[in-house]
Amino acid sequence: MAEYRISIYGRSKSEWDKLVKWVINHKIFLPSVRWLIQMPRLYNVYKDAQIVESSEDVIRSE
Repeated sequence: MAEYRISIYGRSKSEWDKLVKWVINHKIFLPSVRWLIQMPRLYNVYKDAQIVESSEDVIRSE
């Protein structure tokens, strides 16, 4: 089994969709691969800059 890590920053709600499209386009989804999505601890920075209103905004995709 392989385990890959990739970061997503949560600055925009479209990041999750872009990540999924990237995985599908590059055909890197396999049962023997585990993906760990890392989210940097930038919530306070985004909150202070009024990019997000709550932590839910960082992980939610609409």
